[in-house]
Amino acid sequence: MALLACKHFVADYLLQPDWIRRDKGRYGGRGGVVHAAAHGALSVPACLVLGLGAAPAFLLCGTEAVLHYHIDFAKARISARLGDGPERWRFWAFFGFDQLLHQLTNIAMLAVAIWWLRGGG
Repeated sequence: MALLACKHFVADYLLQPDWIRRDKGRYGGRGGVVHAAAHGALSVPACLVLGLGAAPAFLLCGTEAVLHYHIDFAKARISARLGDGPERWRFWAFFGFDQLLHQLTNIAMLAVAIWWLRGGG
């Protein structure tokens, strides 16, 4: 879980320039796709460290990328409709909910990986 949380910090904060942030509210936009792909790609090493083989790791991390993309897209669209900025409580509530969904995704990934490693796959 610590590896996935650290990966999330790197992908969501260190590897997210303005052009990515601006493009996440346009469905199919390059910025959102690149951002979600970074999340999926950076999760692969964590899954391999856990002992997953390449095929289940790529399947799990690809699924994470798709979920991450849609969570971010929905947050960007809702935030744009509301017109809130960082000075508003609602902005931070949606920001926190977005981060909660991403961490719940990480927990689900870990649960699936454990299930797989215990013979579920």
